[in-house]
Amino acid sequence: KREQELLAQQQEARRREEALKAQQAAAEEDAQRREQELLSKQAAAESVAKRREAELQSRQEQAEAQAKQREAELVAKQQAAETAAAKREEELKTRQAAAEAEAKV
Repeated sequence: KREQELLAQQQEARRREEALKAQQAAAEEDAQRREQELLSKQAAAESVAKRREAELQSRQEQAEAQAKQREAELVAKQQAAETAAAKREEELKTRQAAAEAEAKV
């Protein structure tokens, strides 16, 4: 009878050990699954961040290009205005000189 009790205890101990091993394996699988989910979420977040950064960079480059274009247009308008003013000034000087020459005659 004592042997039967020892055998039963050994069987119970083995059963508990197997149950613990199964629980540990399940916990490890769960931990690996969670880690993979976290890595996947992190990769997705990094991808979104890179895309947003690229969009912002593109907008900034567009804004800078537009600013340079506007500046070039303003410089061109200013130069045209200065040229027109110089031309008018020359025309006025020519007329004045002609009027003065006519007055002397």
